[in-house]
Amino acid sequence: MRWFFLLCLIAALGNAKASEDAAPPLGCGDFMRQLGLQRPDVKFVSCEQVKSSDLGMDRLEAVYRVEGKDIAKVENWLIHFAHVTPLKFACCGWESSEGDFKGRDGVMYTIGMGGEASVSTRKAFAKIPFLKLRIKRYFERP
Repeated sequence: MRWFFLLCLIAALGNAKASEDAAPPLGCGDFMRQLGLQRPDVKFVSCEQVKSSDLGMDRLEAVYRVEGKDIAKVENWLIHFAHVTPLKFACCGWESSEGDFKGRDGVMYTIGMGGEASVSTRKAFAKIPFLKLRIKRYFERP
């Protein structure tokens, strides 16, 4: 009888740990504010749940705007904070790589910046109305 009780206790503790590990994802919203990363030069626009046909690619995606006059400052922060590559002009717009960071909630996020622009030189960033910064939280790590 004691063995049965001990096995039940071990199983219950294992289930409690598994349920902690499978905590529900952070709700969609302003991730920068929720994670204590807000900046005055990054404006929250929207957040949506993105369903993907690729296995493990469902995610929450928050979108922000960075005005042209602030692009270089935010780019520098992204390079140091999430190790993204500097913005590069390709065809019709600017883009950085996506970087990773671990939120204070213990979850990994990806972050990157880019968008369409007719301006192709860094010196003219101020002429770009805005670029989008995106933060993604996957339900399962891709």
